[in-house]
Amino acid sequence: MKTILRVGLAAVAGFAWWLVAGTASAQTYSTTLPAVSVSTDVTGAAVIQRYNEAVVSARMCENRPMNQAEEDRVAMAEALAAGSSLPTAGASLDAEHNARGAMAARILSFGCADTLVQDRLAFYHTSVDSILK
Repeated sequence: MKTILRVGLAAVAGFAWWLVAGTASAQTYSTTLPAVSVSTDVTGAAVIQRYNEAVVSARMCENRPMNQAEEDRVAMAEALAAGSSLPTAGASLDAEHNARGAMAARILSFGCADTLVQDRLAFYHTSVDSILK
């Protein structure tokens, strides 16, 4: 009975230590991350993310729908800009879907006046819009 009690107390103490250490490290990370991340990353996933966030921003904030031919032109331009840095087509689709979903959620949460949304709208006007003309 004493052994079971000792093992139980050790497990509770270990869990408490893990909880405290995990919370402290999470607080450290949360205080060092920027509130808005305007990325200068030029890897393939970042390029795909930027193009798709721009398209979603324009669609939701400026009511600019795109037909299939326009979507295809943007996809070709983003593929050329991204190069072949992604290992598979699936990784490219994952980056696209994640970017579109995250930007839609951001717009619904913070609105179109958000700094990142405004950055993506500026990118849309300078890069994507020229592809569609």
